[in-house]
Amino acid sequence: MKEIISEDFKDALLLATDPDASEEYFPAYVAPFWQDQKLVATDGHLMVAVDEELALKYVSKPAYKDLDKPNVDEMLHTLSDDSKYDLRRDVLEKGIEAVPLKDYGECEECHGKGEVSVDYTAKNGEEYSLPAECPICSGTGRVYLHPGQKVPVDEFPVLIDGQYFRSDLIYKILRIMQLLDIERMSYHTDKDRDEEDYSKAGFRYRTDDGYIYIAVMPHGIDEGKAFWPCDKCLRKKDAVKIKLTLPLG
Repeated sequence: MKEIISEDFKDALLLATDPDASEEYFPAYVAPFWQDQKLVATDGHLMVAVDEELALKYVSKPAYKDLDKPNVDEMLHTLSDDSKYDLRRDVLEKGIEAVPLKDYGECEECHGKGEVSVDYTAKNGEEYSLPAECPICSGTGRVYLHPGQKVPVDEFPVLIDGQYFRSDLIYKILRIMQLLDIERMSYHTDKDRDEEDYSKAGFRYRTDDGYIYIAVMPHGIDEGKAFWPCDKCLRKKDAVKIKLTLPLG
């Protein structure tokens, strides 16, 4: 991994957060946090964790809170096991190219809801917060990208080692690898080869100052049934396949 700048490191962590989550009920989803000598970011589906010594090269300790939930060690337990395969960034980049593209993104002003709150003060001094159509996206929740620019559609099935993942999560993993200049990560899973639904999978990268961990939630699929609500009915045959490779050495 080459020298990376602090902003790229922070951006990589933010990809795994959910800024729209309730800070009261899901504080761990809103921003990165410290736990057990790791800096962690998660949205409940994707988790990135960085060993403290490595993280402190790019951020300060007081910049983030300490949280004891969710249990990060439990989520990352699988990543401590030996790995037989690697995920290469160039292979992932090629695979993501096969995911259908869209020329629009979520409106950042209304976070895709198409609605914003407008504060109003009446003549009697009473203050109100009223819903209104988002002026940026005209209530659609979408904004079109620059001409010619496209990004992968959300929630398209991606197949890795017999497990199905949402394309938006795999695309985030690719962006994290690009921002942190990671060429390959070891692949880990606790799946049982005799079962179709698996609970844990992830990737690990070693540096001289510590590890970077990425845990991602696989999604099972029933034979003949739709995969996820999306632009069309997605089935197993629609899945984009990403091949793993043998580790170096």
